Amino acid sequence: MRAEASSNAKALRRRGWIKRRCAIWPKPVGPLLPTEIINYLYVPDEARGRRAASELLEAGYRVEVRPAATRPSWLTLAKIDMVPSSDNITMIRQRFEALASQLGGEYDGWEAAVTN
Repeated sequence: MRAEASSNAKALRRRGWIKRRCAIWPKPVGPLLPTEIINYLYVPDEARGRRAASELLEAGYRVEVRPAATRPSWLTLAKIDMVPSSDNITMIRQRFEALASQLGGEYDGWEAAVTN
């Protein structure tokens, strides 16, 4: 397998493909930097949204609780600044999934801007 991959790379170099690719494609992204990570937790009512907010505030999140725009539930919107590394995202997901389970809600995921 390695010999095949090596011969493919040599063939691509002979054709000048690798030089052209490097000239056209953007440079690789460097180390991740802290950015705002926004999390979406939906719960059945305002009281449970406030309970979630209380726990998340203690953990360092900035939190808003408001009626959901497209569902008959409440949105607990939680923001935190951190590096969106695999370990951090796993920790966040576990926290929010556990909270959703405790409160009869649904964790609808996260979003973050790409920074470098």
